[in-house]
Amino acid sequence: MRAESERFAKRSRIEAAGAWNLVNQSRSPVPVTADDEILRLPREIRQAIQAHEKDLQSITSKEQKHFPYDALTTATNNFSRKNKLSEGGFGTIYKGTLKDGGGGRHEEAIKGVEARGKGFMNEAMFLSYVQHKNVVNLHGYCTASSLLMWREQGIICYG
Repeated sequence: MRAESERFAKRSRIEAAGAWNLVNQSRSPVPVTADDEILRLPREIRQAIQAHEKDLQSITSKEQKHFPYDALTTATNNFSRKNKLSEGGFGTIYKGTLKDGGGGRHEEAIKGVEARGKGFMNEAMFLSYVQHKNVVNLHGYCTASSLLMWREQGIICYG
């Protein structure tokens, strides 16, 4: 348990350093892609990014549906307060209707460090594996990332 918290602390330091490096390195007169930016990062930070991507791949391997961020924005009327149902430890719950007519609730991760990364990953992994009458079914997920902050913001879709 202690080793895991030490790894998490180290990973957080790496992520903070990575964000700083991305901001400073992205001031190039030539447009670059996110992949170009990641390739210029130190090896330790690239490894942290690859570990995060591996976590996301483990969720996607469960064949859950990937929702585009724009579809969720439209479904929840741009995450309006009118569609807000509640707020929890990992995010805010919004009610929305997808274009296919199915109703659903969408949880947007709070923009804090804990809610992104591990918080999102833990909840998504839990919902993708557990099937119980008292636990909501996972319908899909959405990730959105920024060039300056490579950490992903997650949205879990369930109903």
